[in-house]
Amino acid sequence: MFGAIAAIKYFSNISVNSANMFNPLIEDLSHLKDNEVEEKVLELSKKYFTAQRLGKPELLTQIANLVTIYKQEMSKRNSNRLKTQLDGDLDQLINVD
Repeated sequence: MFGAIAAIKYFSNISVNSANMFNPLIEDLSHLKDNEVEEKVLELSKKYFTAQRLGKPELLTQIANLVTIYKQEMSKRNSNRLKTQLDGDLDQLINVD
């Protein structure tokens, strides 16, 4: 359990905008709500399977990159949420009085 907490704290301190690393045309995703990010992943997944049936490998690569970007955003949000929950739990467990 301690290793997972250390990993969450390490990766949450990385401040690189991963969306711009893969595709400079994608804006910052932090302004989107959680459900909007999830909906975008579902939409892109449907488009991926459509492109797969059409036999368009170039399009598959681009859509896969976009899916990766949105999934990383979801993962980042989940790790931040978990980190805040764990920090709150630790504060209640430690009694300094």
